[in-house]
Amino acid sequence: FIHNMFYDIYSNPEPDTHYNDRDIIALYLDGKSYENIAAITNMTENNLRVRINRIKERLRAYTYAYRKDRY
Repeated sequence: FIHNMFYDIYSNPEPDTHYNDRDIIALYLDGKSYENIAAITNMTENNLRVRINRIKERLRAYTYAYRKDRY
């Protein structure tokens, strides 16, 4: 389960950038603002917010599936 979750997050680079979801979520979890992350990744702030929300949705889905299988 955990391996699949991290594989999905780590191996999902966008075609037009060399930053993948792992890099973006690491900056987010490190407490960087959306404005700073957007500047670092050379993305628009709106696009960044969408990407972060999609990452969160995938993590929620994995967590839900994990809990459902365990209990």
